[in-house]
Amino acid sequence: MNERGANEPSESPAELANTPPGLDVSSLTAEELRTRLAILEADLEDLEEERMFVLGQTGVHLSASTVRRYDEEVGHLRRRIDEIRAALDLDQTTDKT
Repeated sequence: MNERGANEPSESPAELANTPPGLDVSSLTAEELRTRLAILEADLEDLEEERMFVLGQTGVHLSASTVRRYDEEVGHLRRRIDEIRAALDLDQTTDKT
């Protein structure tokens, strides 16, 4: 039981989303993983919409570094999402045995 209550995760959703690169996700509960996954997927969707809006504007010159920054951020979020999905798949496989 944590100070927030027995049924609440020990971290807020914002804290859960900030999974540092290289964090051992195997130490997280399935609930924490699902929460992180949902937040990261929403962040990815928002970032992709922002990217389309910014890059889709006509008459505005954007530097190559701006395009590269968006691509790097999208790639980073996708890698984190894939890592968490893989951890959830392993967790579900372990639960069935």
